Amino acid sequence: MYLSKQIKQINILPKYNIVEKKNCILHFGIGNFHRAHQALYVHELLEQNKDLSIIGVNLRSNKTKEKLEKQDYLYSLVEISDDQKKITIINSIKEILFGLTDKNKIKNLISSPEIKLVTLTVTEKGYHFDENKNLLLSDEIINDLKDELVI
Repeated sequence: MYLSKQIKQINILPKYNIVEKKNCILHFGIGNFHRAHQALYVHELLEQNKDLSIIGVNLRSNKTKEKLEKQDYLYSLVEISDDQKKITIINSIKEILFGLTDKNKIKNLISSPEIKLVTLTVTEKGYHFDENKNLLLSDEIINDLKDELVI
């Protein structure tokens, strides 16, 4: 069993202060996949003294913002191999916005000259198809088209 082995644990803290970095990436869909990939790559650039940051936008739920906001958008990325457990604290996200409550701020950021990239992640949660690969207009998709909050 993996846990019975002696493994080396490495903890890595960020060397930069995200508050001091420029806003230049606006990312839609700031879920787990994004945080384990694009946000990690941005973190690695920040570790090389690059001047950038991510402002995230979630359209379907405010839960990620509520959770990460409490910890200043810091989170742990854990990589495990046979002999090592590496925990990296990621700080590349400066802020998370929610589409239904932050519409004007999001619109202003999209057209802002400071934003250099607008990126998007769509994972399996964003796809709703039937067995014939026809789009299903689920309640969530219909709600998105109406632009209303469903709780």
